[in-house]
Amino acid sequence: MKTREKRLEPFFMGLTLTGFARNGPVEAMMNGAYGFFLRYKVADNIARTASSAPLQSVLVSIKQLYGVTCLLGCLFLLLVLLYDVQPLRSTMKKIPHWAALGRRMARDLRISPPAGD
Repeated sequence: MKTREKRLEPFFMGLTLTGFARNGPVEAMMNGAYGFFLRYKVADNIARTASSAPLQSVLVSIKQLYGVTCLLGCLFLLLVLLYDVQPLRSTMKKIPHWAALGRRMARDLRISPPAGD
């Protein structure tokens, strides 16, 4: 059990450092970026619609920024899943190929016939 804990130690150190970076400078940069893009999109939506309801322009801008954020998050997740992170892969068990996973799932999901038949 000691060797497994030893192998996972760099992984948890990496998670801790990622948390520090996310809560420190990255949070400040993203707050500034979201503030800038929100002001830009609100002004753009007000100019496009020429509406007298600025609240509606703010809500549309928030929905647009949320959509862009979700798309970028999905692309980043796909990149992380496809990218072979060598320090993690060398210390942890390698992930089997999709074909091997499919065969294992098919084997596990096979239902044996009842004993009386």
